[in-house]
Amino acid sequence: MKKIIITTLICSGLLVAADRFSDMKNMEDALVEIQKGFLYTNKDMVKSGVKTLKENNKMDAHIDAVKSYLPKEKQNLFKNAIKEAKSINTNADVIMKSIEAKEYSKAHDSYAKILNSCTHCHLVVRNWK
Repeated sequence: MKKIIITTLICSGLLVAADRFSDMKNMEDALVEIQKGFLYTNKDMVKSGVKTLKENNKMDAHIDAVKSYLPKEKQNLFKNAIKEAKSINTNADVIMKSIEAKEYSKAHDSYAKILNSCTHCHLVVRNWK
């Protein structure tokens, strides 16, 4: 019975990690799409990228999964990850509103803020020096 429980816990942990990696890859792809949209002045491409980004930015909805994804010595940093995830969604909304209002510089500034949120979280979690 213990083996079944342990195996189940390990498998569920691996699934959470796999989902997180998949979400991160999809978010990376979305950022590339947004950037290309700006470079090619393609509003639809920017909007599509923002939609994909928001669909895959699930950290604030899965707090326990975020905690379990982080290494044990960094699990107390989950609040930072949640804060940055919320910032990403806020700035994604600003991009959409700014594109509709034809305020492209403001939209691009929000894209830069999203990149800063991503980078900040990765710097903290991965301990870059």
